[in-house]
Amino acid sequence: MNNAFRIFTKPRETFKRVMENRSMGIIILLAVLAGIATALANNDRMKDLAGSLPWPAALLLDILFGAIGGLLSLYVGSAIMYMIGKWFKGEAFYKDVMAASAWSQMPNIFTLPLFLLAVLLLGRAYYDDSYLGGNPGLAILIIFLAFLQFAAGIWSYIIWLFAFSEAQHFSVLKAFLCSLVAFAFAFLIAIIVFTVFLLPAIMAFQ
Repeated sequence: MNNAFRIFTKPRETFKRVMENRSMGIIILLAVLAGIATALANNDRMKDLAGSLPWPAALLLDILFGAIGGLLSLYVGSAIMYMIGKWFKGEAFYKDVMAASAWSQMPNIFTLPLFLLAVLLLGRAYYDDSYLGGNPGLAILIIFLAFLQFAAGIWSYIIWLFAFSEAQHFSVLKAFLCSLVAFAFAFLIAIIVFTVFLLPAIMAFQ
């Protein structure tokens, strides 16, 4: 538990301690919790189902999809960063990269109780924007939660830079460059998918 708080202010030092006992169970748990927090924060897909599903069902789907997404992000994202790290002469094992990914999500994980509380208090209004028009207090709360998510995301990225650099035994600058390469790689994949699959489908319907 001390590591969960200490990693906010001393990420490199804390991750050194984490590396001494890289429990796979804890790594998976953190990834699942982070995925659920992300799903609750980005609930646009559930808003489309708000008219046909009661909000408790939407919440359960958020938890289910979030957990799956968190695990996919852990395994696939870590594999990509492990490969990119090797290009930069990194020394980390795959499990080290997974640990860096999971532990860096601690700020997002700490927002999870707030998002769960918001869903339980707001109910259907959390998934239906039509409730915002006549309730400025509710709109302010949603804006606050969005800002909280943004701040947690930035903090998580900063922690990841230090954790990943520590795992790879290279500088934070190299970790930053690795993240840029990963972003470029993801952007390239998105362009290929759009060009090969989505664009022909769109043209076929015109």
